Amino acid sequence: MTLLVAALSFFTGCAEPTPKDSGPATDDTASDTAADTATDTATDTAAPKLIGTPPEAAIDAPEFAAQNRDGAARGRADLLGQPTVMWFFPSADTPGCTIEGCGYRELQSHFDALGVQIVGVGFNPPEDMQAWAVDQSFTYELWTDTDRTLAMTYGAAKRVDQPSPSRITMLLDAEGRLLLEYVGAIDTGTHPGDVLADCEALFGR
Repeated sequence: MTLLVAALSFFTGCAEPTPKDSGPATDDTASDTAADTATDTATDTAAPKLIGTPPEAAIDAPEFAAQNRDGAARGRADLLGQPTVMWFFPSADTPGCTIEGCGYRELQSHFDALGVQIVGVGFNPPEDMQAWAVDQSFTYELWTDTDRTLAMTYGAAKRVDQPSPSRITMLLDAEGRLLLEYVGAIDTGTHPGDVLADCEALFGR
């Protein structure tokens, strides 16, 4: 009997090995886990991708003299206390400017929800601004840049006697500092939505 057991052991091999205890996580495993966690955290807190361009140099809201469409005075204090979308337009009641203005009108409730005010700035006299606003149901501010300070400060005009400002947009923070600028070719149909997207990324609650 003993010989039979020995023979069977010889042909079938040794008993199955006892599985090795994997033991606690190694330092490498712990390091990998920590690295993954750090990567996820960095991804979650990464700065949002913005459409507007940060300014090359810091620009604070200047002292200026403007009028709203009712002829009331507007100045630097009116750019403080909440973020501002300041969009410059070449002329009131023209096709491209009306398309852009209506875009802001349609999205105004979204800007309001973010605490962002909309201000359109041009060189037309207040009475022209008022007629345009009534015709298009604009309820946000339209300013006449009386002394051209705003246009000159933000690059919408290169000289005081320039007949109309360039079509550009500035996004200011609640302290009147320039956060983003939108210059170059602007699609009047989609631009207000682009600005809103940046406002949601920066000021969304």
